[in-house]
Amino acid sequence: MTSKPKILFWINTNFLHFSLAYYMQSKIDADFFGVIDTNTKPKIFFENQKLVSFKKLWFYHDHIKKNSKKIDFEYLNNFENTSHINLWNLCLNERYFYEHNRFYKFKKYEILSILEQELKLFETILDDIKPDFFLTFNPVLHHQKLLLEMCRVKGIKILSSCRTGIGDQTVLVEDGATLDLDLNKKIDEYSIDI
Repeated sequence: MTSKPKILFWINTNFLHFSLAYYMQSKIDADFFGVIDTNTKPKIFFENQKLVSFKKLWFYHDHIKKNSKKIDFEYLNNFENTSHINLWNLCLNERYFYEHNRFYKFKKYEILSILEQELKLFETILDDIKPDFFLTFNPVLHHQKLLLEMCRVKGIKILSSCRTGIGDQTVLVEDGATLDLDLNKKIDEYSIDI
């Protein structure tokens, strides 16, 4: 007997992946899980909804606190060395940590503390459910990119929804940056059926 596929969804307030989960549960026999990245008011909806039968939900913001000054540098270094994910590079590209946040200036220890908490949360989720698929969209924030890269390192299949720029069309791809095109091929090497 084969086990049901396990699908982890990244869900925020645009509800695309929640809607995909709702649709998919009527089409496939799978176990659905979700990481909810939303503030307090929509959280109430996700806690009480009966539309999608999630096995388990994690509310991202419930697990991340800004007040910790004790950083486990050995843990962060070990993660970088084993996963080959450059954590500081993720942070340097996070608009909320730097110049584009005019409301708060994060200190280095705050950023590292947030990273450590995110890593531990995401490792717990991935180790707990061992998903087969991660449904997300092309990441715009570092924590979503971090989970995506962690899934990639663990061999979890990524299904990223990306807008094509052609009408209202969306495609599911593994790599939202390339739309799964082979960048070593010339454009005329692709066959296009018209």
